[in-house]
Parts: sequence; structure tokens; C-alpha cells
Amino acid sequence: MAAITLFGILFLFFFQLISDFVEAIYAFGLLGTSIPPEIVSVLFLFTPLLLLFFRKGIFLRSLWVFGGLVLFCRILTPLLDTRGVMILSGMGVGAFLLFLPTLIWHRNTKPATLGTGLAFGVSLSVLFRTLGSGFDISLNGPLSGIGGILAVIAVSLMVKELADPVDGKARDGQTLGFGRLFGGSIGLVSVLILLYFAFTAPNVIARWTGVSYTMIVSLLVAMLVISSILFFKGSRILRSLSSANLLVWNLCFTIALVLTVLPHQIDFPADPGGYPLYEPAISTMWTLAPIAMILLLPVLLVDFLFFYAMLVDGKPTLRALGGSFALASTFSLVMIFAQAFTTVYAYIPVVGPFFRDKFWLVFLVLGAVVTLAVLSLRKFSNLHLKEQGISAPNLIWLFILIGVVSIAGMRWRAADPYPPPDDARELKILTYNIQQGYNEDGQKNFS
Repeated sequence: MAAITLFGILFLFFFQLISDFVEAIYAFGLLGTSIPPEIVSVLFLFTPLLLLFFRKGIFLRSLWVFGGLVLFCRILTPLLDTRGVMILSGMGVGAFLLFLPTLIWHRNTKPATLGTGLAFGVSLSVLFRTLGSGFDISLNGPLSGIGGILAVIAVSLMVKELADPVDGKARDGQTLGFGRLFGGSIGLVSVLILLYFAFTAPNVIARWTGVSYTMIVSLLVAMLVISSILFFKGSRILRSLSSANLLVWNLCFTIALVLTVLPHQIDFPADPGGYPLYEPAISTMWTLAPIAMILLLPVLLVDFLFFYAMLVDGKPTLRALGGSFALASTFSLVMIFAQAFTTVYAYIPVVGPFFRDKFWLVFLVLGAVVTLAVLSLRKFSNLHLKEQGISAPNLIWLFILIGVVSIAGMRWRAADPYPPPDDARELKILTYNIQQGYNEDGQKNFS
């Protein structure tokens, strides 16, 4: 349970840091309604290239350095201005992208432990965002000290849990070709990006669709609990899950994901004469798509477990991992840009107009890449999962507790506007540009 707690905190901090990182760059872009010079900070996403310089591998203590840097950056970011947040959060994301391939190379963590840690990190993100009515309470406001407490817990666990790698002589001896190595790497990174885009903040899905926020949160926490049970009790199920079944599961998830977004996309006319344009009516049958998407969500966590297991058992060299993760990070950067371009297309020369109305396309590509990456498992069906089930029954109760508090917090923090009087005959409308929560100096300022 200690290792799962450690990885859960690290995954949570990664999601928080990458969110702050992209948001800070975006804020600077808003100031000039153009591509900001701060965009150069995306080079932090290419830190896996540093692993190419370690021909003979890297010491186990490097995991403490990389993990510690993630924790350090996360503690400081709530204390800094937007530029400081951009730099420190970028460093934290870069440190995590060094931590993950190094962890794979040292081969000292069970796949089910890491997969459950990922589910735990997503659960904590959902908890903090529901308690903050969409904003993470551990990053904003008087409770931002929660991050420091979690970092202290992680430090106390790190030295003990990140120890005892496999024998160094047996560590290398690559059995994976480049295709499967790259497939596993881009699969891992794409799963993290998908979770970051949507599932770590359930209010995002509710705003996409207009579906009940209560339903979204309740289903999401239920699926995270089921995922923890699957990793605890279901090692036999995981061992018997064929790559073909996993492929079908991913296809169904991707279809549900795209159908969750696509019906709500508005085809804006190019001619100004086409306005005013009213939002089209959406059939209630389309509410089935987000429900199906969330019910199928555990496939992402199972994917992550299998990709990790394949990379560990494939014994790639550290340099090979560095190269494949650098390529995967490049893909993640393209997806982040594509996601932003769907909103700021007017500021982006040449390619910007293409991304208008293409929000659905970003998720189609991400889902398709994860699904195609599953094909890299086709000749690797004998993953060493025989003893990979976790043995921490109390952890399931912790997942349940987090889920219950998330639902209660969501109800407690729900908007409760005053209803208009029955005899009201006027509607007053005020519109203004709130700069998405930033002031004219690019600093976060909600008021």
C-alpha cells in the first residue's frame, strides 16, 4: 500500500504540474493574442533525450532525484507568479518524464502497483477538484498546503519503496523491436494525456455535454473503485485478457469518447452573414455516449499496466527508452497544441483555421493511437503477471472513501443561485471579457 500511495501522489502531481504548465503558457498567449515567446519552455517535454547520454545506465538514486524534483516543483508552484509557475511546473513535468523510463529500466515495481497508483492519483485529482467546485483545492486558496503534506508523505516513502532493482547484469538484453518499444512508450504517454485532458477534472466532461455533473462524478469514482478491485482481485482476469479482447475494449472506448464530443460540436459558418447561430438541439440518446465512455474508462488503466509490463519484460536499454519516450513526448506536445488550437485558431498562422471545430478530432487521434499501441502487445501475450496482483484490501476501502467524499463535496459545492421572483418580467444580461481568470499582467486573478 505504501508504494501505491507514493505513485498515486507522483501521478497526481504530474497531472497538476502539466495542467499548470500548459495554463501558464496559454495565459501569456492571451496577453498578446498570438504565439508567445514563452512557448520555448515546451522544451521541458524533451527531457527524456538526456537519457541518451547514459550509455551504461543510471544509478537507482536517480529515481530519488527525479521524483524529488517533481515533489519540489509541485510544492513551490502555488507560491509563484505565472512566469514562475511556467518554469517550475515545466521542470516538474520534465522530471517526471525522466522518472518514468528510469523506473522501467530499473524494473523494481510491479505493473499492478503502478496501475493502481495511477488510479489513486486520478481519484485524488477528482476529489480535490470536486471539493473546489472545479478548481483544485490543493493548488488554490487556503488549503493549498495539502500539496506540501502529500510531498512529505511521498518523501518518507520514496527511499524505502524505490529500492532493490533487478540484478544489473540482467537488466539490459533487449527483446523488443523498435516498433513495440515505441508502441509501449507512446501508449503510456497517450494514456496520461487522455486522463489529463478529461478524466482528472470531471467538470470538463459535464461542460462538454450538459449531462448531470452528479452522474458524471458518481460514475467516474465508481469506475476508479472497480479498477482498484480489478488490480487487487483480478490478476487472473488480467492474465487471461487477450490482446484481441483488449483491442476491442479500446475500440469501444474510443468510439464512445468521440461520440461524447462530436454531437456537441457546432459547425461555425465562414460567412458572418450566417450569424446569429444558435446551439443545435441534441437528442437525449447522446447522453448514452458519455455514460458508456466512463463505464469503459478502466481500459485506460489496464492499458497502462500492460504497456508498462511489456516494457519492463522487454529489457530495453536506458538509451532506447530515452529515445522512445522523447518521440512519445513529441506526440504529446502535438496533441496539447492541437487541443489549444481548437480554441485559439484565430491567433495561429497557417494551421490555425484547420483546427476550428475540430475538438473531436484531437480525441479521435488520441484514442486511435492508444488503440493502435495495443497492437504492440500482440506477440507479447505471456506478460509476467502471475504474481502481479496487489495485496492491500484496505486500499479498496480508501478508494471508496475518496469516492464518497468526492460525491459529497460535489453536492456541497454545487452552485445554488437565487431563483428569480415569480413576477419577474425583465432579464438583465451583462457580458465582459474576463481574460479567463487572468489580469492584464498575466497573473491569475479571479476577482
